[in-house]
Amino acid sequence: MLEGEITFYVGGHVGVRSGQGSFLHVPAGAIHGFRITSDTARYLIFTTAHDGEFYRAISEPADANGVPATHEVDWDKVMATAQDFGIEFIGELPEE
Repeated sequence: MLEGEITFYVGGHVGVRSGQGSFLHVPAGAIHGFRITSDTARYLIFTTAHDGEFYRAISEPADANGVPATHEVDWDKVMATAQDFGIEFIGELPEE
């Protein structure tokens, strides 16, 4: 985590709140999700090339100053792209 706070859910475990300097490993194939619990958050993802292509396909590029555009998530695009990549959304995250 570079800044902000995110709650991670991995397998059937209770959510783990993570802040700046935190690191989380998700084993391959593990059911997982996350919720940004601060106003904004910046984090790095180390993942497979396949998953990296998925993130590129659903993301908007940053502007010339490196600042990402602020916009609503296009969930239709995310869900269609997930299907193309064999990624399954299995349900809502647990309530906090």
